Amino acid sequence: MKHLLNNLSVEEKNAIREQHVGGMKVMVENFRKLTNSKLGDVKTLVEANSQFKATAVVEDDMYMDFPVKDIQVVNGKVMMTFTDPTDNKLLFVIDFYGPIYDRKTKAKVYQDSSFQNINGKNYQQVAKTHGIPMLKPMS
Repeated sequence: MKHLLNNLSVEEKNAIREQHVGGMKVMVENFRKLTNSKLGDVKTLVEANSQFKATAVVEDDMYMDFPVKDIQVVNGKVMMTFTDPTDNKLLFVIDFYGPIYDRKTKAKVYQDSSFQNINGKNYQQVAKTHGIPMLKPMS
């Protein structure tokens, strides 16, 4: 690599060094838009760190905030995966209301829920706004 830098001025060498020390940020939003417009929703390979928390009334009397991991359409129904704040397990709910299940065991964790700030009408916009991964639909 040194032989490539031999013919460069000190200023040019310093500019290259700055890029490798963290002076440059790569923007991938335009690439994501292009890919999604050509191929539809693309399955995320790296899990995004969405800060969005879905607020739900659980068991008719508890308000809980669940950090959302991803959303996926399965057999025409919307499945949202999130983390249980009490024990850090992955959970899921279908269509943003009803029972909440353990993602690994499929056991029912909560009998009833109703999500307040995300629903069947706004989930795509919420996902886009907050960077929640939308996984490929499964049939």
